[in-house]
Amino acid sequence: TAIGSRLTGGYIEGAYDLLRALVPGSSEKLNAFVRHERYDMQAAVPAGMTRDASLNRVVTTVGLTYKPTWNTAFKGDYQFLRNQVGAGEHDILSLGIGFQF
Repeated sequence: TAIGSRLTGGYIEGAYDLLRALVPGSSEKLNAFVRHERYDMQAAVPAGMTRDASLNRVVTTVGLTYKPTWNTAFKGDYQFLRNQVGAGEHDILSLGIGFQF
């Protein structure tokens, strides 16, 4: 219930166009990606408050984005949400469609 007086975190992300390797010269794209995040919403709390270790989190996301045209995308990813105490951990599957006009 304490509001953190300091938070810390960061992430690293990488992607690779698989179709570039499999079908050179294709205008379509199939990007595989992975992102790893670590953040602590209560890296420090005010004096007299207790840190909530469940807010010290690690999220790993893996997925694919298929772009048949420059303005259309189909995306799927899977997230692994973990924290320092193991409470409330879960996994999330996300699917999406994007169109730019």
